[in-house]
Amino acid sequence: MSSCRLWLSGPNSIEGFELRKTNRSEVRRYFEKWLDSLFRNDLINRHEREQNLRAMERHLPRLVGGLNHSGKVALDVGPRCLTIFLREGRNPSSGSSFSLFEMKWSGKEQGKRLRCFLGNRFVPAISDSLRMNLRFVLEPSRIDLVWSGMDMAAVGFFDDIIEKIRTCDFCIFDNRLADEKPNVYIEIGIAYALGKPFILANYKGNHQPIPSDLTHILNIHYGNYKDLCTTLDFNLPIFLRDVGLRKSVLARSG
Repeated sequence: MSSCRLWLSGPNSIEGFELRKTNRSEVRRYFEKWLDSLFRNDLINRHEREQNLRAMERHLPRLVGGLNHSGKVALDVGPRCLTIFLREGRNPSSGSSFSLFEMKWSGKEQGKRLRCFLGNRFVPAISDSLRMNLRFVLEPSRIDLVWSGMDMAAVGFFDDIIEKIRTCDFCIFDNRLADEKPNVYIEIGIAYALGKPFILANYKGNHQPIPSDLTHILNIHYGNYKDLCTTLDFNLPIFLRDVGLRKSVLARSG
């Protein structure tokens, strides 16, 4: 790359409330996995992967310092600029938080705005964390997240579910706690019948296996929401490309 500069933003706090911090090991690990995912799926070439890895290593101390200072840094690498945001996700069971990194290339095509239907077990402690985490993952790609506000016992449940799935572009289903109440598989059946592409987040803590009819679709096996969000973040552009919802997922530099 011909040049590489690092741009920093203002302090990482809101009215005195300290926001999330990260460290060199976490940033390096995430950055490497992200670039590896892009390379495996032909979104960058081998030269871009190596050039960006070298740029990251060269600026890693200042990059981490900038994220901890402001939650945002811009890495100007040759003909493109990579802006990195530090977000904070939540795990519902422990109440702990985790780092989410948003990577945004300059020159990337925005694409049309999409709608994603989220289906999951209606348990507030889980739903609240899941919806917040997924909004961090989806919003940078101009994807609106929608869901049903009703449980299975609510009047009009099926009408509400069918209408939301019918008008969405794709779905994400989380089967966490589906052992106790497998309603999410009904929603999956509706999406399948309506011809909507979907991703199944398959929770490793479930005791019952997923129905055999679903083993061939895209399953993301996860143990916690950090794993789920990281995997979704890496694979969502490829999924959107493969199902025909986005033509171009990353501006190539050659």
